[in-house]
Amino acid sequence: MLNTQPPPPLTRIVAGLTGLAMICLALAPLLRRGDLFYANWFGGIVFAPFAILPGVFSIRPFPS
Repeated sequence: MLNTQPPPPLTRIVAGLTGLAMICLALAPLLRRGDLFYANWFGGIVFAPFAILPGVFSIRPFPS
């Protein structure tokens, strides 16, 4: 069965802030230097446009 209850406000705030952080971290190298790739915390290479997608999906409005 699907859970149709909206999440509590704190969950929405944390998800929104996390999503904005992911978007900002991926956009920073694109805007500053025009790089499509950046190194993450562990030293791996991340393709910035694909890193933006999870951020966008996490700040989308929850169903009410």
